[in-house]
Amino acid sequence: ISPSSGLGLGLVRIGYFCIVYLLWFHFGIITG
Repeated sequence: ISPSSGLGLGLVRIGYFCIVYLLWFHFGIITG
């Protein structure tokens, strides 16, 4: 496994987590 692919996977995980967190926070405000 090359470092570049590992870094890409890490960025994808971070980006996915940020999107899910922002969506959860957004809907939390709407329902709240």
